[in-house]
Amino acid sequence: MNIWGIILLVVIVMSGIMIAFGLWFSLAAPKRINLIFGYRTPMSMKNHETWHFGNVYAGKLMWRMGAILLICSLITLFAIMGDSTSVIRTAGIIIIIAHAVMIFANIILTEVALHKNFDRHGNPKH
Repeated sequence: MNIWGIILLVVIVMSGIMIAFGLWFSLAAPKRINLIFGYRTPMSMKNHETWHFGNVYAGKLMWRMGAILLICSLITLFAIMGDSTSVIRTAGIIIIIAHAVMIFANIILTEVALHKNFDRHGNPKH
């Protein structure tokens, strides 16, 4: 498999994981607060309300970001198909960095939403 095919596979897997876990969390968030699976930050783990809100919110963002990244990445990859290895490699690096940035953006946006909707003790703001 050439470099273009490898990057295509990586894009499909990375975006697919974001979409799958995002849908899972947004539609069937983990029921119990735990240290292993779910959107786990100190704020999201304050109580059941913050846990549910954080998982659903992060999940919705994640599947949407994954879908946008998948579409943009595929457009980019098909636009550069047949270009030089260095062009394809550079585009691949940029695409992978974009995925990482979006994952961190998801965390930041979810934490902002949690702090906007709950006080520091996890009580809902009305």
